[in-house]
Amino acid sequence: MLLGSAELIIIFTFLAMVMLPTAALVDMLKRPEDQFRVAGQSRILWALVVLALPMIGALLYFAIGRPPLKRATIARPLATV
Repeated sequence: MLLGSAELIIIFTFLAMVMLPTAALVDMLKRPEDQFRVAGQSRILWALVVLALPMIGALLYFAIGRPPLKRATIARPLATV
């Protein structure tokens, strides 16, 4: 049984509609709440947006809503003069 192009498009669209909002929600849950607070955002509000409008909400979250990760600071030895 071979799948035609229409069936493949439907399958990939369905997978994207399930995986993208799931990835956004998992990303929200993995980030500490203080990252959202520092960015002036609400994790609960973003979760509601993603659940209400799955594709659009997830795309908006990844494009503009995701707070930046804090970069680890590397301890450098003090320079001696």
